Amino acid sequence: MRKYLILVIFILFTACSPSVILQDTANTPTAELQPTDIPHTPTLPAATLPAETPSPEPVEIPAMFVPIRDEIARSLDVPADQVVLVSAQDVEWGNSCLGIEQPGMACMDVITPGFLVVFDTPLGKVEAHTNADASSFQIVPSKSGAGG
Repeated sequence: MRKYLILVIFILFTACSPSVILQDTANTPTAELQPTDIPHTPTLPAATLPAETPSPEPVEIPAMFVPIRDEIARSLDVPADQVVLVSAQDVEWGNSCLGIEQPGMACMDVITPGFLVVFDTPLGKVEAHTNADASSFQIVPSKSGAGG
C-alpha cells in the first residue's frame, strides 16, 4: 500500500509541475504579433561626424576688445571679420606688464586686474592680456609668428 501511495504522490506532484506539462504545439495555432504588440523603439538619426573640427562658437565682441581684434587683424594681415572672439576671462596679472615680460620692459610687481582674451583667426588662436578696462593690452607672441 505504501508503494502505491508514494506512486500516487509522485504522479500528482509531477502532473502539477509546469515543466512536465506537455502540449502538442504542432497543431496548436499560434497568435500572430500585430505591429501594435511590438514595443516601439524610437529611431535615432545616424550619427554624422563633422568633416573638420568645428571652431568654437564666437562670442559677441564687446567694444572694449575691438581695438585688440583690429590690432591682431592688422598684424596677421587678415580681415578683421575673420578674427573672432572666442573667450574673455577675468584674471589678475602678477605685474603691470599683464603677465608678458619682455627684455627691456620695466614691470611693476603689482596685482593688475584684467582679462585673458582669446581670438580665433585663419592662422590659429591668438591670446591677448589686458588691464581692467582693456585700455592697455599685450598680444601674446606665438612661436609661429601669429599674434606677434
